[in-house]
Amino acid sequence: MSLESIFHFTQADLEANKRGEISPDQSVSNWNEFRLDVFAPIFLLIVLSFLTAAFFTWEGYQWGGFIGVVVIAGLIVFFIRRMRPDESHGKPLSVTGPVSFVPIDNDLPGPDHRDYQYTMVIDYVEFPVPKEAVDELEEGATYTVYYLPKSHAILSLERAA
Repeated sequence: MSLESIFHFTQADLEANKRGEISPDQSVSNWNEFRLDVFAPIFLLIVLSFLTAAFFTWEGYQWGGFIGVVVIAGLIVFFIRRMRPDESHGKPLSVTGPVSFVPIDNDLPGPDHRDYQYTMVIDYVEFPVPKEAVDELEEGATYTVYYLPKSHAILSLERAA
């Protein structure tokens, strides 16, 4: 299995990352990854805003419902920006150095750990990676990794010359 298929990037993505850009395909794929994380809280906050507006209106506070909706709308914007901080930054970071791997405790609850069995460490920067990456990458060899600054999601990587 190639690094491109494990980390879902193309040669064009790698070239864009080398220029300090996120390719259009990578931007779309990052949006797809965060779609549920973004829309689930938005849906819940919209429902909460309607309930808040209904409560304050029922209690006789005409402006209370409006204020509740404005506060909830502010929370929605806050959550969107907080969950997608990498998109607002717009430029990938890179790190070059020898690769080492540390196993992850897979007994932790939640979906975040089901696909990742190892942490790849390069120059004190950590990236969660699947077992296939450990099999494909040579421990101790020097690689350059292009990644998103906040989430440390790997955009592309290559073996350094």
